[in-house]
Amino acid sequence: MCVCSGRCPSYASLDVWDFMNRVRAELPVRFATVHPYLCATDGGHFLADLLQARRPMLIAGCAPHMQYELFRDAFTAQSMEVHRDMVPVDIFDLTTEEAVGRVAVALADLGLTASPPPGGTDD
Repeated sequence: MCVCSGRCPSYASLDVWDFMNRVRAELPVRFATVHPYLCATDGGHFLADLLQARRPMLIAGCAPHMQYELFRDAFTAQSMEVHRDMVPVDIFDLTTEEAVGRVAVALADLGLTASPPPGGTDD
């Protein structure tokens, strides 16, 4: 998840930590992480490290067309195709509940509707 420094008014109705905990506990993901600015230099380094696993990645953040543009180089550097290997989820101006729902729909579109993997949470 990218939160545009945490000060973007588009996230005013979203509890970032509740969102992250619900995604990791309720949805079929390997892990959930947040970065304050994926489109900044250090965010690019963070994304590059995550992409070394060469697994498709769902990124909740700004508008999909912006994510494709902003993160294309990081995917290309790992011999990945941003339009194939990234699932951008727009969570701007959503409540926590709406954002969790939007991620759940994106995962379902990928055929991932099962419970989280065993050991996926500490709950």
